[in-house]
Amino acid sequence: MQEAELQKSILTRLERGANRDDLLLDVCKEASLSWPEAEALVNQIEAGHTTEIARHQSPFIIILSLGGLVIGLGWGFMASLGVFDILRSLLPNPHMNPSMWEGIGSTLIALRVYLPSILISLGLCIGGMTGLLSSLSAWKSR
Repeated sequence: MQEAELQKSILTRLERGANRDDLLLDVCKEASLSWPEAEALVNQIEAGHTTEIARHQSPFIIILSLGGLVIGLGWGFMASLGVFDILRSLLPNPHMNPSMWEGIGSTLIALRVYLPSILISLGLCIGGMTGLLSSLSAWKSR
């Protein structure tokens, strides 16, 4: 196989997110190289074409990041409504006079139930924004 064809094949497979070990094995077979030589060649091609590889992979990452961001925002909104509902029940009500201990108990239940949801939704939002920013920066660096 010609060197230019081999490099193009490696670049195409890197853009598609191929398994690295499978790629190295194929390069060893196709170019009759040892494993360290094939690894050095793949690393060299990968280092020289990082923006192209990232740009090719970015549509999938953008869709995944948007999904995480939307789900995180929705999940966080629903958890915040649950906390708000419990805290609203603690406001003075002429028909009901909860004791201080009932209020503390309700607050602890709200934290135990809704705090993990809020933290998970925050993580989804941060992950979604990070993925979006990195993918969009790959497109911007054209």
